[in-house]
Amino acid sequence: RGVWRPGDSLFVAFMLEDKNKVIPATHPVVMELYTPENQLFLRKVKTNSVNGLYDFRMKTDPESPTGNWLAKVKVGGSTFTKSIKIEAIKPNRLKINLDFGSEILRANNKTGELSVKWLHGATAKGLKADIEMTLVKGSTQFKGFDGYSFDDPSKEFESEEQNIFEGRLNQEGIATVYPKIKVKKSAPGMLKAQFKTRAFEAGGDFSIDSYVMKYSPFDGYVGVKI
Repeated sequence: RGVWRPGDSLFVAFMLEDKNKVIPATHPVVMELYTPENQLFLRKVKTNSVNGLYDFRMKTDPESPTGNWLAKVKVGGSTFTKSIKIEAIKPNRLKINLDFGSEILRANNKTGELSVKWLHGATAKGLKADIEMTLVKGSTQFKGFDGYSFDDPSKEFESEEQNIFEGRLNQEGIATVYPKIKVKKSAPGMLKAQFKTRAFEAGGDFSIDSYVMKYSPFDGYVGVKI
């Protein structure tokens, strides 16, 4: 679910692509894990990989603080980071459904609907909820156009995170979501939107749900077939 409890094992992999063979095969790759207070918690060094894939196995303590931790990889003068969420999660007691009414979310999409119910069927009225969305690089394909390339190979896209909703459900356990999505950099084509929705009980515990769909930042596409 993209969330770990304090004390859980963390299996983090780093993939290195070095087409020009600039980095020696035994060059050290350093993995550092930082707490939400930006304190170094763990440091590991690897000098071997399997086809450029480095496996780092880490673990937090049961007393570790919750929040957004940071995994940082250093190799060849470059630094790569990844946010890791450590939360005191409990089994879901709420059923969460996020619906935008189509298979592809578009830039001009007007609204979506968030509905939440208790697992025993009762309406989850008035509860607080939030939605975090992460955009990652996807692939642009259309039926009937096999062999065409719709993605721009000259553009790269790094993942972007943003909050698209924070509010309360109505008396029917429903909220309207207005996804004002902003892409910081020009995308090479369609992206993949990963949604993490949380619904909070009155006591502070929350249930969590993940949902993935395509996101189109453009109104139209031109494909090339050589």
